[in-house]
Amino acid sequence: MESKHHQKLKDAALKREKSGKQLTLAETQTRLIAKQKQALSAIHDYVRASCFDAIPLTKGDNYMGKCFKK
Repeated sequence: MESKHHQKLKDAALKREKSGKQLTLAETQTRLIAKQKQALSAIHDYVRASCFDAIPLTKGDNYMGKCFKK
């Protein structure tokens, strides 16, 4: 929670709070969609890398599979 990205989000939230503004529904939906696309991108990259390196996808059923399911 101490990274630059988290600090930037925290500062933006505090700034919004002081100004009395909240995120709009459209902004919230846009952030949710971007987060979902990022998660799918990570899964697709893993599957693509596994296929190119001839690693069976059953290897993903262990720890990596659980990680991606979260």
